[in-house]
Amino acid sequence: STPTAMGEREERLERLHEEQVELESFSGHRSSTSSSMSISSRTTRSAHEMEAMALRQLREIRGTFDQCVRFLVHILSLILDDRRNIHLADVLTRINFNHFYDPR
Repeated sequence: STPTAMGEREERLERLHEEQVELESFSGHRSSTSSSMSISSRTTRSAHEMEAMALRQLREIRGTFDQCVRFLVHILSLILDDRRNIHLADVLTRINFNHFYDPR
C-alpha cells in the first residue's frame, strides 16, 4: 500500500470510530475507546491474513497448473514424433506457443 492509501484508510477508520462513539452515546451505550479500536485493528489484521492466504493459494494453483501443462506438452511431444497428426501438432503449438512450457 502507498502512504496515501494508508493515510486514507486511517482517516476512514477514525471517522468510523467517531460515528460509532456518537451512535453509542446517542443510544446511551458508551463503550471504551480501546475496545472499539481493537475491533478495527483485528478486522484489518484479519483482512491482511485472508489476503496473504489467498495469494499463497493462487501461487500453489499456478505451480500445479504449470506442472500439469508441462506434463501435457511432454506427452504430446512424444506422441507427435511420427508427425502424422497435424491437428494434434496444432494443439501442441497453441498450448506451447514460444516454447514457454518446454522442459528446462
